[in-house]
Amino acid sequence: MTYVVVLITAVSLPGFCVALWAVACGHRRHFDLELARLREALVKTQTSCAETLAGMERQLEMLEAGRQSADELLRDGRLSQSRRAQALQLMRSGIAPETAAVTLGMAVREVRLLAKVSRVLSSS
Repeated sequence: MTYVVVLITAVSLPGFCVALWAVACGHRRHFDLELARLREALVKTQTSCAETLAGMERQLEMLEAGRQSADELLRDGRLSQSRRAQALQLMRSGIAPETAAVTLGMAVREVRLLAKVSRVLSSS
């Protein structure tokens, strides 16, 4: 009887080990695929964050440049009454604020502000 148990154990133990190894390899493949998927998602997220950061840096540079331009205009007194009047006259004739700014050599931001102030004052 003990020979039979030893014989069954000797035959089934390698089969069990092979089956266990096959299951482990299957799980390993699953984990490898999941790891690859997670790495791809991480790279996409990093790329998206880098693009967003670059856009924010450009916007910050533009804001800082606009602030410096406005400060220079106020300090130097270049936005005179006649310039404002010319800008308003151009915008009332249907020209866009951006075009009026380029025509008069003014900052686009200033002409847009002038247009907004003009609309507010004319509506009240």
